[in-house]
Amino acid sequence: ECCWCFQVHVGQRCSHACGVACVLAEVNEISMANSRFNIRKLITDGLIIRKAVKMHSRSRVRKNLEAKRKGRHTGIGKRRGTKEARLS
Repeated sequence: ECCWCFQVHVGQRCSHACGVACVLAEVNEISMANSRFNIRKLITDGLIIRKAVKMHSRSRVRKNLEAKRKGRHTGIGKRRGTKEARLS
């Protein structure tokens, strides 16, 4: 079983490098660890794992901007300002 909200003192030791949401850990093992040395040992043993960083791709945005340059997505429902404000 994995736990995302650790006890505060242990969680600070685990996630000082990357943040609590990026750490995956075993509940039983981490509750026993009470020192930095024990935390480092759990990391080397593989019981505390740093999750991979998620991609934040801009390919969808580029595709949408290309369509806007061609005049798409500019109908009445997409307009916020007045005609004079949108001229520039």
